[in-house]
Amino acid sequence: MSDSSTEKETLVRKIADPGGGGTHGREAAKAQLEALLAGEVNQRLDQVSADIHQAQKILANRLTELNAELKAGREAMDRSSTEAAHLTKALVRWTRVSVLAMIVYTLLTAILAGVSLFGSPWAR
Repeated sequence: MSDSSTEKETLVRKIADPGGGGTHGREAAKAQLEALLAGEVNQRLDQVSADIHQAQKILANRLTELNAELKAGREAMDRSSTEAAHLTKALVRWTRVSVLAMIVYTLLTAILAGVSLFGSPWAR
């Protein structure tokens, strides 16, 4: 056991002993015990305060990291959105070119079919 525990036990025995030093001795032992206990409470509160302060530092660091990751995620989504818009525009443009090519191909096929069925208008 530590000295503090032994000292507290001794003080408790003095307080509990009805014939040990009279009222004055018991009151003095109570005051000493209260002072010891108040010191221990003070030390433990200091430790709790230090632990809370450390936890606040850790939380602040984690929040800073989280904010940085969220910012990077937003920036990545913005870039992705911009790239998707560019790709969509390119897809629309090439779809229009493809449709125009199909129209030209269909017209040429119709002209060739007409020439093969009815003959060339210039051949007569």
